[in-house]
Amino acid sequence: MNTLTSLWSKFNWGTGIFLFYSAFVIFMLSLVFMSMQQKIELVTENYYTKGVDFQTQINEQSNVAALVEKPTVKQLENGNVEIKFPASENLESKINGEIAFFRPSDKDLDFTVPIQLEKTKNQIITQKIEHGLWKIKMSWTEKDKTGNDKKFFQETILVASN
Repeated sequence: MNTLTSLWSKFNWGTGIFLFYSAFVIFMLSLVFMSMQQKIELVTENYYTKGVDFQTQINEQSNVAALVEKPTVKQLENGNVEIKFPASENLESKINGEIAFFRPSDKDLDFTVPIQLEKTKNQIITQKIEHGLWKIKMSWTEKDKTGNDKKFFQETILVASN
């Protein structure tokens, strides 16, 4: 008898079941190992409280939707980002708030700048941003005609190319 025939004669149901379960366990352990190596980043650390406050964000977005002219975001040729706010009806109105640059693929690149508008109601962000997809979240407060603070929130997508 040759060696192949002698090995085949020792193969039975018990050996087959043992090999199948051993292969399954090795496969599952390799999946667990590969999943442990994946980099997982949360959008925000405190997403539960953000979820509770989501209705206020929807109200702020509806305030932006009611505007005749909405803020615009564009990247200039030199790599800077220009954010232009529309001229408000109340010309003396001061806009306070912040602009958050959110990079979905790498949270280490995220940064936030305060809104500091020039007389022309625009702001130039001179911080260089990496090329790729960015979400720009603008949250600001402005006084309405009655003198009350009105909150706004706008999320814009910018694909940077520098």
